[in-house]
Amino acid sequence: MADIVVLLVGSRAVSLVGDLAFRIAFIAYVLKTSDGSAVVLGLATAALIVPSLVFYPLGGVVGDRARSPQLVMVASDCARAAAVALVALLAHLGVGALLIVAAASLVGVGEAFSRPASVRFVAQVVPRKSLVRVNSAMMLGQQAALIVGPALGALLIAASGQVAVFALDAGTFLASAAMVSLAHRRARPAPVTDAAPEPAGTLRTGATPALKYILRLGWLRSVLLIGGTAGAVFAGALNVTVPLLLGGADAGRELGFFYAMEGVGAVVGAILLARTEIVRAGIVLFCAMAGMAVALGLTGLFLDGPGTYAMGFAYGLGANVFGSVYLTVLQSNVTPELMSRVGSLGYLTYTGFVPVGVTVTGWLVSLGGPRAATLGTGVFACIICLIPLAMPSIRALTIGDSEDPARSGSRELHPGRK
Repeated sequence: MADIVVLLVGSRAVSLVGDLAFRIAFIAYVLKTSDGSAVVLGLATAALIVPSLVFYPLGGVVGDRARSPQLVMVASDCARAAAVALVALLAHLGVGALLIVAAASLVGVGEAFSRPASVRFVAQVVPRKSLVRVNSAMMLGQQAALIVGPALGALLIAASGQVAVFALDAGTFLASAAMVSLAHRRARPAPVTDAAPEPAGTLRTGATPALKYILRLGWLRSVLLIGGTAGAVFAGALNVTVPLLLGGADAGRELGFFYAMEGVGAVVGAILLARTEIVRAGIVLFCAMAGMAVALGLTGLFLDGPGTYAMGFAYGLGANVFGSVYLTVLQSNVTPELMSRVGSLGYLTYTGFVPVGVTVTGWLVSLGGPRAATLGTGVFACIICLIPLAMPSIRALTIGDSEDPARSGSRELHPGRK
């Protein structure tokens, strides 16, 4: 199993390095070609999210039903490499932001298929007792990428421009596809069960069981709804107000350092989680999100200074805690037969709120400036993240408080938890 884990960690990390470098270059390119317009930047960022919103439900169904989820992941990586290569070509030709955004939006289609398939693949090849350890290793790989990616993007922009960063991202997708292909060859066969195969049906009937499952569980509804709303605020700050606070179109170096500090905080969060036993997962989830809201809100006070980078560190720490605990709760408490679909609907919820968040943030900046928008949205996000702590289902939510999926079949886990 060790070689599979190394390949999975490497695949995710190298792909994320390219994604985060791309993020810096994309923001800089859009600001440069739109005369530093916050509204255009918000709309451009929102447009990147739309394809994944459309295709996440289909990606979840494919992830649960595909004979080989690894091949779905490889095909998705290759498609995204082609899309980013097109972005690099268009940027080299000096086209406007509209064509760049249109080409870059194709990356979201591949993501909508890759992420749900990866949830199922990990569940197939990793024993249940090792899931927490493997997830921790994958998170550490991601956090390392959070440090390397933005810093590499900032350096490449300074040395060679945005086109070089776009080309780098295309190459990282190809490297990720190669690693997943090797993991595919080494993957152990999926365990044989007595469960009858699920009828093919349609997209609607395929996604409906997962939607009903989510609606029956009060804690899961709350995590997705509140988390999605707060995530929209976070996306608006990270993609609109923070770049403007750090200098706008000329903020490549400062923005890269902010995101790098976010990665350092995430590594510290992963180390703390490895040394801490999480008992009340619901409380940890919402306290982590409230802390993230406070950190981003305070960037509106510090502006371009050491305090801003300290808030990037604090946000990264909270993001790691939330992401790790959320994933572990899903894997521990969600029935395996619906894991990809529940995961895809979770991705859809979190991603679906982002276009609204970045668009509204751009509008708020045009009304009151980036500083007021950052402070106001941070206060709002903090308040809504603290409200669920009064819910009994959130306070009682724990990690691993479920039956062994191998013995529970397709029956819902914790059907009485509301």
